[in-house]
Amino acid sequence: MKAESISIKLVADIVDLQRKMREAQNSVNGAMENISKAASLAKTAFAAIGASAAVAGLASFIKSAIDAADEMGKLAQKSGVAVERLAGLQLAYQQAGLDAGSLQSSV
Repeated sequence: MKAESISIKLVADIVDLQRKMREAQNSVNGAMENISKAASLAKTAFAAIGASAAVAGLASFIKSAIDAADEMGKLAQKSGVAVERLAGLQLAYQQAGLDAGSLQSSV
């Protein structure tokens, strides 16, 4: 082969290599955009799950409070002791390390 044809072939190969490198870079950029979009969707989904869990926790807390108030009202009716006094007794029992069942059985 002549030097001219080797030079032309080398230039053509370099041009082809540059084109293929741009194609590869575009492919990688497209994949990175897709990954970024997927990560953003996952972030949104996890935020929604966290908010949902917080609402569920709050609902559970409210239900527990309502149930406790209901039980205190029933105990007040059975015992004839005012709810406020029962709440004070319950606090004293808790501070003494006794459970709510102890309060109910003692009243």
